[in-house]
Amino acid sequence: MKILIISPVLPYRNVRHGGGAILFSLMEALARRNDVALAAMREPFEKEKVEELKSLVEVVVDFPRRETSEESLAALANGGFASKARLWARGFLNDAFSVPTPDVKAFSDLVLAHLSERRYDVAQVEFPQWLSYFVKKIRAPIVVGAAHDVVFKAYDRMRVQKKNVAHRALATLRYALEKRNELATYRRLTRVYALSDFDKNLLLRAEPTLKAETRRAGFSPPAISSDATRERNMILFVGYLARGENQDGARFMIDDVMPLVWKTIPDAQLHVVGGGAPRWLLEKGDGRTIFFHGYQENLRAFYERARVMTAPLFVGGGIITKLIESLMNGLPAVSTSVGNEGVQAPPNEAILIADSAEAFAQAIARLIQDDELHRRMSEAARRHFEQNFRIERVAESLEESYRRILSEHAMG
Repeated sequence: MKILIISPVLPYRNVRHGGGAILFSLMEALARRNDVALAAMREPFEKEKVEELKSLVEVVVDFPRRETSEESLAALANGGFASKARLWARGFLNDAFSVPTPDVKAFSDLVLAHLSERRYDVAQVEFPQWLSYFVKKIRAPIVVGAAHDVVFKAYDRMRVQKKNVAHRALATLRYALEKRNELATYRRLTRVYALSDFDKNLLLRAEPTLKAETRRAGFSPPAISSDATRERNMILFVGYLARGENQDGARFMIDDVMPLVWKTIPDAQLHVVGGGAPRWLLEKGDGRTIFFHGYQENLRAFYERARVMTAPLFVGGGIITKLIESLMNGLPAVSTSVGNEGVQAPPNEAILIADSAEAFAQAIARLIQDDELHRRMSEAARRHFEQNFRIERVAESLEESYRRILSEHAMG
């Protein structure tokens, strides 16, 4: 099959963005049996990665971000009220009304021009809610989309959590408008793929007429290292720390959970891995019990050394890439009910679920102190990964779905 992948993020090996990591793994698998081309937006510093990708797929559109680069957005986020209001308005207009940023419009126009000159069996749009302007404009016969998360789900939770009446009213308005536009975007697609059964069912409850399926995240497991030694007191947190939900998770671990852990395990250490951390968060590191490691291109050493993985997420959901990687590496994890929605690891078997600081601390302490529990959960984690997230199975399932769509289209 001839497949064009259209993405607002550049997928490459060891990319820091979880969605980009999921897409790279899938793209690599699809390219083994199909003619795959890529049209993607990228950060200015990712130019060398584009050259590396050309040995795997044909890169037909390479668009460097300008005013929506990580650097530009960070400057806005760290600016005054006017800058933050501009950043909020930019996201709101795109998500609620498909009004694109200049970067999204320029990228979309380049891809549309390419599609006017070249035909593909399938146009595969990643993060279609971010590219809703493009989805409205494209006229290719078969256009599918991969919803890496259901955006309106996050705003639904935010409006419930807001305590200020005005903030709750604003969040409710944004939820209603974003839900309407997100579902309208998905209705234009030949097929929308959620990354979990939870999100697929959520979409179908909101819009029963959608043609929705599940396209799981998939990875190739690393070989198990025979000389890896776990450090009993090492607790791991992984996340891109420019994102608000990851900042909240790291703060929750440092301020709320670790003081409770230290009461029973005084030498416990929290290792926070991920780039983009603001200064106020970095200042919480002391080099003795709280360590910040910044962006790491390869996380395997951390997954092999750590005793416990933590993923405290209270807003959003979707697929948490770091949880899948934890399962893949047999690293027992503690997460919230929200964090486990997409992964659906069996609670108390392949994962421990905790929705409060007290429960989180207790679960971490159990995994540090109980060797038999740790061994059982490590084995169960690997089993759950093998049964659900091996990339070979994911790619074969998607190819079969594409063949069904092509057959339906040929029959009219």
